[in-house]
Amino acid sequence: MKSLTCVVIGDESVFGVEIEDRKKVWQLKKMIAEENGYTFAPKDLKLYVAKKGGNWLKTSDPSVKRLEHGNVPPKSKTS
Repeated sequence: MKSLTCVVIGDESVFGVEIEDRKKVWQLKKMIAEENGYTFAPKDLKLYVAKKGGNWLKTSDPSVKRLEHGNVPPKSKTS
């Protein structure tokens, strides 16, 4: 089981999801869409990996702790 912290770019809301290790990205998108009541198709949801300096953020990184508390930096990029 994996625990993911998700940030919605635009409204800066933060939420967590838990997903089994062998689940696919489309299943994650469907779960996120259902849990948040999105009315658009899950396939249209864009997901990005949180990186810092080109590396994936680790759970021990202070940036992760800030994200978990809803502190989303204004310079968050989606590319």
